[in-house]
Amino acid sequence: EYEAKKKIDAQYTGARPSVGAERNTLNYFNRMLVAEKNARKVEDQIGNRDTLVSELPGVPSFMENWLKTPEGQQYTQAQRMFTEARLRKESGAAIPENEFANDRRMNFRASGDDPNTLSQKRRSRVETMRGIGNASGRALEEYYGEGTTLESLLKEFEEQEAGGGGAERRPIPGIPGGEAELRNGKWVRVK
Repeated sequence: EYEAKKKIDAQYTGARPSVGAERNTLNYFNRMLVAEKNARKVEDQIGNRDTLVSELPGVPSFMENWLKTPEGQQYTQAQRMFTEARLRKESGAAIPENEFANDRRMNFRASGDDPNTLSQKRRSRVETMRGIGNASGRALEEYYGEGTTLESLLKEFEEQEAGGGGAERRPIPGIPGGEAELRNGKWVRVK
């Protein structure tokens, strides 16, 4: 019924409905969008222990999960969800473990990343989502509603990077009540 209505609408308005490939691509974009939101929630809360455990070769997955903090577990899940959506869209094939590891090093927090590197990785993820979102064509507006643009969906992530209203904060160890905020790639004490 939905498809028939879209064909009739397209016939009289000149707008074509989305095609199956665009809707399929939108599914991958939506997974990446959810994964990015989940990663951003905990990315500045995880520590070197969480990233180091992921980077050690030969650690069984049950042990890796056991050694991580709850935030580290959530971050790993978001990273794997993002990577799987991207790689399934690009290749359609099963994803070997070394691809997850490579994508983690390239696009997600790793031990020793400085704030500028982490910011660059975040921007890279947004650009990856922008590419997949663009490929979703008309399906994006059909799903999110008339007038919705890809840029409006990605805006919140760019505002976080610019230090806008969504600036990320973290507690300062050893200073009760002390917090730092990420501004232009540097942590600044705010209280």
